[in-house]
Amino acid sequence: ASKVNTTVVAAPAVPAKPKEKLVFATKADAIAAFKQLLEDVQCSSVWTWDQALPRIVGDERYTALKTLGEKKHTFNEFISHKKKAEIEERRVREKKGRQQFTAMLREFLVITSKTSYSEMSTLLEKD
Repeated sequence: ASKVNTTVVAAPAVPAKPKEKLVFATKADAIAAFKQLLEDVQCSSVWTWDQALPRIVGDERYTALKTLGEKKHTFNEFISHKKKAEIEERRVREKKGRQQFTAMLREFLVITSKTSYSEMSTLLEKD
């Protein structure tokens, strides 16, 4: 068996480019960028700051806000808004479902308050 001589040649070291810090014209722009970061990582409304931090700290938008207090405050605003939006979506979805169910029941004119369950189940079996 012959030996194969392999030599590993190291690539020349490329100096790491320093990350350019994002600069925002206004504080509102910085807040919007931070909130967009939270949206991009699909931050859930039940997440805590400690759960979100590992997912957002590597992004350059994390530095949009200067202090930890600003970041936490913006995070809490985002979570609060997201919870309210989810509650509203659920309310609208349930209301639509109730309306569709009521409309379906109105289609069956033979259904009254005296209709038995067995009669009702045979009528609605196809729906």
